Amino acid sequence: MSSRTFPTDLLRHLDIPYNAVSTEHIDSGRWVEYRVAVFEHEGKHWLVHYQRGLTEMQDVDPWGYATEVEAWEVERGTRTITIDTWLPVEG
Repeated sequence: MSSRTFPTDLLRHLDIPYNAVSTEHIDSGRWVEYRVAVFEHEGKHWLVHYQRGLTEMQDVDPWGYATEVEAWEVERGTRTITIDTWLPVEG
């Protein structure tokens, strides 16, 4: 898997995560939500982890006040997910 480091100043200039191709919820803590964003840069798509506050009172930097963030090169694909659940009994 190809990875590289992006300066957070560049990500802010590109308006990531707000100008991302895709974002997805990963997990939640008490005060923040952990997410991933996919964005395009120089013809490639990159995935980065970021966080955002769960209320308007949480002043959270998406990059955790880091100066650089590791990103992984990604491509669009399809995967099938099987979900086990409870179904009503007919009859």
